[in-house]
Parts: sequence; structure tokens; C-alpha cells
Amino acid sequence: MVRTWAEKEMRNLVRMFTAGMSVPEPILLRSHVLLMDFIGKDGWPAPKFERCGFVDFQGLQVVQRHCHHDVDNV
Repeated sequence: MVRTWAEKEMRNLVRMFTAGMSVPEPILLRSHVLLMDFIGKDGWPAPKFERCGFVDFQGLQVVQRHCHHDVDNV
């Protein structure tokens, strides 16, 4: 089951990265291990999505719908 999840995650990352979305570049999938590029600056990781300033859940849902729409139209 974990391997299936990793395969799906790899496909989604490839689609989003190819579409120009700001996601880590997928590099390699071996068994259930997904290797991807680091997103950050000077060794510090980019902020987690939850820390990007969305105060309300409704705003987060709007962003999530836009992301899903963008991925579905790739």
C-alpha cells in the first residue's frame, strides 16, 4: 500500500512540476522511497503550507481547489 501511495505521489509531483507549479522536483522513485529536490534557501526549508498566513479554513480550501484544478488540467 505504501508503494502505491509513493507511485501516486511521484506521478502528481511530475505533473505539477511540469506544469510550472512551485513543488519539489521529483528525482527518483525506488520501491516506496521518493527522492525529491530541496525547496528552501541557504539550507533552511521553505515554510510549511500551514505557516503561509491562511488564518481561516475557508481560504485554505479555496487554494486547495485551485491546486486540484490546475493539476487536473495538466
